[in-house]
Amino acid sequence: MLPYVILIIITALLSFLPIKNNPIAVKFLLLFISSIYIVVIGLRYQVGADWGSYIQIYDIIYSGTLKENIFFTEPGYVLLNWLLGKIDAGVYSVNFVIALVFVSGLIRFAEKTPNPLLSLVCVTPYLVIAIGMSANRQALAIGFIFHLIASWHQGSFKKALLAFIATS
Repeated sequence: MLPYVILIIITALLSFLPIKNNPIAVKFLLLFISSIYIVVIGLRYQVGADWGSYIQIYDIIYSGTLKENIFFTEPGYVLLNWLLGKIDAGVYSVNFVIALVFVSGLIRFAEKTPNPLLSLVCVTPYLVIAIGMSANRQALAIGFIFHLIASWHQGSFKKALLAFIATS
């Protein structure tokens, strides 16, 4: 429980810094926070109600062919597990890649808000800790959705379309 409280406290304390009008400082803090989130989410061990299920999914997909397993669960998730399984990267690599997509999408979305650090404070308890640390496939989809919204906000139809296809 303590690591989760520390995540919230770090984010909350950083949101009080008087740097709202300093885009370089905000970018630096977002990079710092995202690095912490990626490491904590990506390298977690036996965290989440589905931990055992994700290990079983990885083992099943890893031991078979892509053709056999492509529709075992979501095809994109199968492809990710299969590719990382073929280089014997382990379930941690799957978690880490998902953390990269999830957190980078979250940060891109937060940057579009008036106060990105406060936005992260608001979403850390449930979205980062409960979803990001437990529901791999949902976190991956949410990360792509955040990328979609951020791309749409920037007016990049091509990037938004790619994020939409990845989410599907």
